Amino acid sequence: MKKIASLFFLFIFSFYANASDTLKNFENKYKGCKALFGSFVQKTYISGDTSPQVFNGKITIVKPDKIKIEYTSPIKQIVFVKGNKTIIYSPEEKQAVVSKLDNNFIVGQIFKNLAENKSLSSVFKNIKEEKEDNRTELILKTDSKQIKNIYITIDKNNNLLGVKIVDNN
Repeated sequence: MKKIASLFFLFIFSFYANASDTLKNFENKYKGCKALFGSFVQKTYISGDTSPQVFNGKITIVKPDKIKIEYTSPIKQIVFVKGNKTIIYSPEEKQAVVSKLDNNFIVGQIFKNLAENKSLSSVFKNIKEEKEDNRTELILKTDSKQIKNIYITIDKNNNLLGVKIVDNN
């Protein structure tokens, strides 16, 4: 019985070591970049509604600590993060709300760590990986009671293909 338990432990350790290595390789790819750009689609599911609200936008990260998340449709809104300060600007209302970066803003924490060349493992308590074809999906868990899992999908060259966040609701 002890041998089985030991082999099982080594298997789990090896599994997490690979996930950790994949995460480090992904982070290292972006360490030398001065800026990152991309577009996104955000699907938000509201309890009791079968179809999601779909938001489109662009994200810009300028190192060492600037992030701009621009929602382009169906509403326009811009989120600026600099250091630990967040500004949410609504052009239609011509209003800006300034606040401290909330630790529950997990996407902000992910991109803030990438912008500051900090390891994502400091945000997540558990990292797993699943490989399929030319893609790897990192499955990350936080201490947040609101977030169930975060999935970061990367290709074989460590290019970011997507970030999916599943909440506990």
